[in-house]
Amino acid sequence: MTTIDTTDWLLVVKDEEVQYAFLRVALKSILPEVHTVHATNVITALSYLQACLIEQRPLPRLILSDLYLSLQPEGFHLVGTIDSTSAGMTHLYQLLTSSLSNSVDQPAIPQAEPAYMDKPSVFTEWEEFLVHIQTYWQRGATSSLNRHFVSSPN
Repeated sequence: MTTIDTTDWLLVVKDEEVQYAFLRVALKSILPEVHTVHATNVITALSYLQACLIEQRPLPRLILSDLYLSLQPEGFHLVGTIDSTSAGMTHLYQLLTSSLSNSVDQPAIPQAEPAYMDKPSVFTEWEEFLVHIQTYWQRGATSSLNRHFVSSPN
């Protein structure tokens, strides 16, 4: 992972390289000025965030993460660690995605719930999905208190 010199950046925690490459191109189309940092797992993401804290570098405006990474509990571990008061990152705005129905995932999200969306399952759903990401990016700039679940594109 590279060090960045901007205060506005997005951390994407995604373990599938091909999906990340597609997502990065899509993100550039809606947020061209935003620098994206990719972490392939939770340990890498948390290490990078801790390094930012230690070195007093800006933290990301938004963290976009799969709820289910290669190891199912990893996404939940990321949420729990960021939301723990001892981590010093409770103000970070998180947007979790899953290919499962949010009615299945919602009860499993920790109490300090981040925003949640279903991942698009067909190509036609991607445009609305990206509009939601753009909305969350803007919310991350103004407040980390707007955490809630949204209905995903159908």
